[in-house]
Amino acid sequence: MVKPLGLAALVAVFGITGCAAVTSTTNTTADALQTAGHGISVSSRSSTNASRGQPQSARAAQTRAYVRSEMAQLRREAARGGGEHIDALAELMGRDNAPALGPWMQKHYNRLFAPQQSTAAFVQNLQSARS
Repeated sequence: MVKPLGLAALVAVFGITGCAAVTSTTNTTADALQTAGHGISVSSRSSTNASRGQPQSARAAQTRAYVRSEMAQLRREAARGGGEHIDALAELMGRDNAPALGPWMQKHYNRLFAPQQSTAAFVQNLQSARS
């Protein structure tokens, strides 16, 4: 007969081992969720400083915060013409034609990523791309 303490230890060992067996070798989905979660987190922090009466200002603050935190990834994806960070940015900006943003950023890469350009100027350039 298995003692209660021994049974608990056995269940714990198999529970830990079972989790390892289920772990996926690719983390694409996890990375996408982490990126989206990070963007939401950054956006949420930024929106606390925005006025409730001005939703456009809140959205702009969220967009600037996301761009600041994800600039390196946005730069890489813009060079390729798209990616999950650009998709998240398009969603955050409320773009109607989100799939077109990546190719547009690739085409206008030098203007968007000019040296010494502020985050606000970057976001303003993106806003001008609305189609």
